[in-house]
Amino acid sequence: MKHIQKFSDFGRTKYFHHRHGVVYVNRRSKRAALYLSTMLTIGGVFFMFAYFVVPAFNHLLELQKKHPVAISQSALAAPEPKQDELPAVGEQNNEALTELIREKLDDFPKDQKWSVFLYDFKDGNSVEINPNMVLPAASLYKLFLLEALESKLPYDKWAYTWTSDWTNISQCVEEMLQKSDSPCAETLSNYIGWGVVNGLNRKNGFVHTSISGTDGRVTTVSDVGELLIRLQKGQILSDNARRFVFDTLYQQINNEGISKGCKDCRVADKIGEMNGVANDAGIITHGSRSYALVIMSEGGSLKQITELTKMIENQ
Repeated sequence: MKHIQKFSDFGRTKYFHHRHGVVYVNRRSKRAALYLSTMLTIGGVFFMFAYFVVPAFNHLLELQKKHPVAISQSALAAPEPKQDELPAVGEQNNEALTELIREKLDDFPKDQKWSVFLYDFKDGNSVEINPNMVLPAASLYKLFLLEALESKLPYDKWAYTWTSDWTNISQCVEEMLQKSDSPCAETLSNYIGWGVVNGLNRKNGFVHTSISGTDGRVTTVSDVGELLIRLQKGQILSDNARRFVFDTLYQQINNEGISKGCKDCRVADKIGEMNGVANDAGIITHGSRSYALVIMSEGGSLKQITELTKMIENQ
């Protein structure tokens, strides 16, 4: 037989025979090898697609769905006055509301510690009760990770940067803020560096806030309140990161505390609760008015925070 041409069609070789014309001779071992290599290639492509491309694509779709909601929610919020027209925190104290809150706190058990911060974005009125009392932060410390995180990794890379457990940074931030997932917060803190977070806090003037992996996490209503004001005014985080954070805070899993105290409000808040500690901090929008409210306690409860919020809303 005369060899005419060698084909790559899974191990068949073409020959010309003087009696039988063109014939094909199968090479089984070669065919098996070609089948195996083809299947391995297909399997590898499928693995890369399923574990990397699909999750990233799905998360991108989620962000595209959420951002229009955030824009519509922002459109409902009260228009912000020019920043130089509003008094700074503490310059225009709402004495009547301050007195009402103090009277309410006097009704609570004497062994409890309470501090309250309120700032009205419409007229600059504020309330500060024990503003610099240092208390356990509980999960409120997670709010102080956001600016440091975006300083280390730009927001547009969050969805494509993965943690060790197949969760990307965006998903970890969502879990940390929406479900108060502590392992995700620890992962992000280690990624950023505890020292970096504390250094940025000092630079930003949050001198009463201390966050670390071993020495406890403490803050004050004034530090948390100032952080919320800067976030609301767009003074920290990029526009897209800020929108993403507010979208997440609007969808809290735990609806106790401030949210329960104003059911007709839109509340973007973060609850911090652990043994003997009940904290809640957020931006509340009700009609044409928006304000930052931070309530922290040692020995208090979310139920008491709900009572305080109801009283504030009635005023």
